[in-house]
Amino acid sequence: MDISDKRRREFLVRTLAAGSAASLPGLLHGGSISYMEGRVLINGQRAARTSLVKPGDTVSTGAASRVVFVVNDDAFVLRENSRLTLRARGTVVSLLRLVSGALLGVFGTGTRVRTISAPVVTAGLRGTGVYTEIRSARETYLCTCYGQLELDALQLERKEIVTADHHSARVVALNQGRGNIRTAPMVNHSDHELIMLESLVGRTPPFARSR
Repeated sequence: MDISDKRRREFLVRTLAAGSAASLPGLLHGGSISYMEGRVLINGQRAARTSLVKPGDTVSTGAASRVVFVVNDDAFVLRENSRLTLRARGTVVSLLRLVSGALLGVFGTGTRVRTISAPVVTAGLRGTGVYTEIRSARETYLCTCYGQLELDALQLERKEIVTADHHSARVVALNQGRGNIRTAPMVNHSDHELIMLESLVGRTPPFARSR
């Protein structure tokens, strides 16, 4: 087990010990922070465990920091050195703009389509688990953990639809002013984290239902 895997496992243990949907379902569905460590800011102000994350907010983390939070029926892990803005349509998150860092999210099903915006790529999704990691201003990694993503990039000839039952990753890079999409391995996130996030909103990921 490498250091990053060990840190993720320790983080999961601490998150679940801090209290999940089983103990605080109403509060969590209201948009509360389930777990945080290090420096976490909401709209530039230092967050506390009692803070709420709402549509329209910007959440950022410092070095060696992370936060787990729920907004309506979506749940997220925002990793260290990350900045995320939640754009709203009414009271519902419609756009997640990831400026830096990495985000693991699980999204409720239904007719609502959300969009993840990151450098060089936008991804439309519905009822999906997805991991997004910004590697540079010209390269973004996305894994469709389950469900479907519709990827679009600058001057891409056509959008790419990625459908997965259990992890299908892509790297989107800007090359000579044109978006390029290539397949990639699953990295830097885990099934255990997805199971934890789905549990916060009273669900089980599809890959775990038959276990």
